[in-house]
Amino acid sequence: MQSVKGMRDFYPKDYRIREWLFQIFKDASTKSGFEFYDAPVVEHEELYIRKAGEEITEQLYTFEDKSERKIALRPEMTPSLARMVLAQYRQLPGRLKWAAIAQCFRYERMTRGRKREHYQWNLDVLGDDSQFAELELLTTAIHALESMGLNSHEVKLRISNRNLLADVLSGLGVDPADHLKIFLQIDKLGKVEDSVLIAAMVKDGTSQAMATRILEVVKLKSLDEVSELVASLNAPTRGLGQVQELFSLLHHYGFSDWLVFDFSIVRGLAYYTGTVFEFFDASRGLRAIAGGGRYDHLIQNLADTELSDKAKGSIAMPAVGFGFGDVVILELLSDLGKLPEIKPHLDFYLAPFGSAERLSLLPLLRRLRQKGFDVEMHPGDAKPRKLLEAALQRGALHCIMMGSEEREKAEIRIKTFATREEQVVSLADFLNSL
Repeated sequence: MQSVKGMRDFYPKDYRIREWLFQIFKDASTKSGFEFYDAPVVEHEELYIRKAGEEITEQLYTFEDKSERKIALRPEMTPSLARMVLAQYRQLPGRLKWAAIAQCFRYERMTRGRKREHYQWNLDVLGDDSQFAELELLTTAIHALESMGLNSHEVKLRISNRNLLADVLSGLGVDPADHLKIFLQIDKLGKVEDSVLIAAMVKDGTSQAMATRILEVVKLKSLDEVSELVASLNAPTRGLGQVQELFSLLHHYGFSDWLVFDFSIVRGLAYYTGTVFEFFDASRGLRAIAGGGRYDHLIQNLADTELSDKAKGSIAMPAVGFGFGDVVILELLSDLGKLPEIKPHLDFYLAPFGSAERLSLLPLLRRLRQKGFDVEMHPGDAKPRKLLEAALQRGALHCIMMGSEEREKAEIRIKTFATREEQVVSLADFLNSL
């Protein structure tokens, strides 16, 4: 019997690594003032298929429930977040900082770092249209990377801005109605041949010359070059100003070494509106570690589907967020030799030599657990050497042993592995000291 293709089993050693990673996500979130939330792993299918033209709509795990409702396993968390915010829009504060660790499912082609399910750390700032919201997200993510033992030589944050790209496309003479189609093609840059992208843009109505020019533009790697291009095209400067402000904020925070301007970053979801970014390993040997961006209109668009024509546009909440998956980062940490070895842990391992001693130690087992210690008792009879080996294997700090001699004297023998010290104490005194 095997697990479903693309899904993962987490044996105890794998689960310990996963929990270590999740704790880093949690600590980084709470230190930056984010609050955690959660949502069902199943949603109505229409929550996702509204975003036509995206790859994600073809990757949904869908089914009909017993009431013949069309249901989908969530492929990402952002639509659920938007739905939740919309449901309590009037009751929630104007500015939200929310975090989640969500399991997501996509039926997609598997490669290294890509499964059909993964856990994703999500951070979102809602109700804030300033670049400071982006700063809060990105610095929190970098702090998490630092907690994993990674540095700016090993991971780079690649930033762009859809407004900036739209401004340049407009300056080149591209109809704004065609921008989204071009964005979704540019997102495939590096994944397919340039000729394939050009052919796809031509098929969508862009001329061959313009498609070639667009690819030349998005390969610019210097913000100064793009700034000069914007000026030469007499294009709008809104997007350029946003990128420059964000880079300035991150510089003053102290994270300049992590930054790379990458005009080709557009992200493959239609709802992104401004800042877009992805974290990559410095060598680009793996797919993106994390990615996200600004989605200022998603909540409004969801609301408008339920509102009357008169009320459309009455609900608005700017937002920016990211998803940080568990699969790629664990691959990178393994490649770099930075994946920790996390062994089982116990505070005490109780080692009775026989059934009579086991009964005598049961009150101690209960008391230690009530006091918050992690404790296990050896389940059968064994010689002292085997008991000590079992305690070490379980990661115990201390082994409490009792043989017939200790039982008759109502004593216990405590072995502390770190110091190799051993002491004999009264069982009653030890219980009273807890």
